[in-house]
Amino acid sequence: MTDDEIRAEVAVWRHTTPEERLAVLASRCAAADRILDRAEAEGRTVEQPREPLPEDSIAMLEALRRLSRDERVGVV
Repeated sequence: MTDDEIRAEVAVWRHTTPEERLAVLASRCAAADRILDRAEAEGRTVEQPREPLPEDSIAMLEALRRLSRDERVGVV
């Protein structure tokens, strides 16, 4: 990507709060989770990362997954 392309990609985030950014990220993680679940249920092989993620990254992703699932079932 060029510098201009990167600037265009991030411009939409310039006026959002950290909470709004986290909500979008959680929504995208939840969508990815549903897509992977559906693929596995249909018997398709899901490619997994080749190298393990750092523990702090795993903890963050698990927290986002819990957050997105809690929001779907109405837990506050």
